Amino acid sequence: MKRWSLYLLICLILVGAWCLFNQLESTDTELSVFGFKIELQQEKVSGQVIDEDGKPLVAEIRFFDSEGGLVKRIQTNLKGEFGIHLDEGYYTIELSRGYEYERKSIPVEVRQGQPVQVKPTILTRLIDWRAKDYYGGDFNQHSHFSSEGQNTVEEVLTANLANGLSYGALADENTVDGNDEWNALADQVHYLALSGQTVMHRQQRYVAVNVPKQLTLDSEASIDSINQLGHQIHKSNGILLTDALNDSIKSLLEGKGIDAIEIWNGQQVPPIRSLEGLEKKMTANVLRREKWFELLNQGMKITAVANSNNYDINGALIGEGITKNEHYNRWLADGGSVGEPRNYIKADELTVAGILKGIKEGHVFMTNGPLMDITINDKTFGDEISGVTDAEIAYLVTSNQSELMQLNIIADGEIIQEVPLAKNVPNLGTLNLNLSDYQWVAFEVLTTSYEYALSNPIYLKAD
Repeated sequence: MKRWSLYLLICLILVGAWCLFNQLESTDTELSVFGFKIELQQEKVSGQVIDEDGKPLVAEIRFFDSEGGLVKRIQTNLKGEFGIHLDEGYYTIELSRGYEYERKSIPVEVRQGQPVQVKPTILTRLIDWRAKDYYGGDFNQHSHFSSEGQNTVEEVLTANLANGLSYGALADENTVDGNDEWNALADQVHYLALSGQTVMHRQQRYVAVNVPKQLTLDSEASIDSINQLGHQIHKSNGILLTDALNDSIKSLLEGKGIDAIEIWNGQQVPPIRSLEGLEKKMTANVLRREKWFELLNQGMKITAVANSNNYDINGALIGEGITKNEHYNRWLADGGSVGEPRNYIKADELTVAGILKGIKEGHVFMTNGPLMDITINDKTFGDEISGVTDAEIAYLVTSNQSELMQLNIIADGEIIQEVPLAKNVPNLGTLNLNLSDYQWVAFEVLTTSYEYALSNPIYLKAD
């Protein structure tokens, strides 16, 4: 009898431990074992972010545990204020606002009964890429109006501000229900909002931008019907993007219904050829980039873009399995939010017309960190140039978060010149190359980590 009682006690302990573990995974404040509620020891951590003039700054706040693991990602409110309850322990708070502001880290200790009030923190703008007529934004992000979206429209917009975006499109799946709120909220904070929607067909996405009316595709989604959809959008002064880089993409581009192709989706790692040892599904962007290069080599001029495709502003990828690939692990911790990656578009003005014109003309580079401004004989991304026997390439490359490593000059899909970069300072320089044998030239920036940038091409033609 005693033996059975002992067995029963052991079983109860094991079941209790299992319940305890699972509830620890699902809640930060309370758990229950055999009907008994146990309060976890938490305390509030709060603070404010301001700019150099003491004005509130909307920013992203990330909390790392004592081992460097990402615990939480939140945004301040419009007053620059944040507050969160955390378990007892040691944390590092990282405050940031995209790629043009400095990042600051603050160590804190959380103890029960001792709320932590962080002093107002100033984030200084290190460089203003807008002075070079570049504006960063994201065309593919989702609110709770998408089936898997986790956030309200207001939360998505706040995350755009916190991540330093100048413009953005709300592209919920098969609906435009959030666009009125998106535009109204943006007007209040002087943010350039674009109406958008994702037209889904099986696993393929067609993102319409600057089209408030609901759009649909027929059940077959033939090449003709997609091109007709694109032409319909163009009549409304909108554009159509796609990530459907399948065998039909060339026909779609020849029909001129598609304005740009998404070669870098934030749900997979950046298109860096040297990232190895990952699941094939996570390296899809590398294949998309190579397909784009093939199209360029066939003489087609088509703009490439990068978007987050974000459904959870606080990082749906947090907590994914750790691998032996350090690049991948850091990408999991740092990515996953809106504007990761984003498009920097060179535009005459920050208006809907200016941004869409920049897309159509290919004045775009894609990035999840490094910034670039590069010309060939004073021509920029998307431009066409002739007489390039002696081409002067002028470049400025910088980053606020990663250690720069190398600038690659890519001609017709192959690296023809590698330019070493100083790690933690802006890199400014010129070089001369004979480009007379090539159709197009693009540029990529490599870092010592997962951060990466890739430009649209400058097109070359013979004299």
